[in-house]
Amino acid sequence: EPGAVVYMAQVFPDGKRLVTLGADRIAAILDVATGRVLQRLPVSHGEHAHRVVRVLPAGDKLLTGVSFVWEDPAVLWNIADGRELQRFAEDDDGMHFLEISPCGEKLVTGASEVMSVWSIATGRRQHELQRPFGWVAGVAL
Repeated sequence: EPGAVVYMAQVFPDGKRLVTLGADRIAAILDVATGRVLQRLPVSHGEHAHRVVRVLPAGDKLLTGVSFVWEDPAVLWNIADGRELQRFAEDDDGMHFLEISPCGEKLVTGASEVMSVWSIATGRRQHELQRPFGWVAGVAL
């Protein structure tokens, strides 16, 4: 919507669509060439707006997460019907960042001193990496 706060935007792998995520708790999928909104997906979790959106490489799913209250989980959404498919939650310290592997099979999340590697297909944590030297603020894959 005009005037709405947009926290993040990402171009789809096909280069033809763009997704925005903002304070309105809507993931808006737009046609890059025309700017026309193709789809609106309500992707809020509880009472908090997610601030990060990632498109999986196949272009059929979105991952949202990292709200103003870090205890909220990341959520995997099916774009076709807007259905929630999976939740990924850090145990007790919340989630400060998330990133998808280039192959689209893994999710990396981080909390204060922990990074977790998850299987996107199963929703299970595969590895937990302790960072004894301090706070983890982000990751790039």
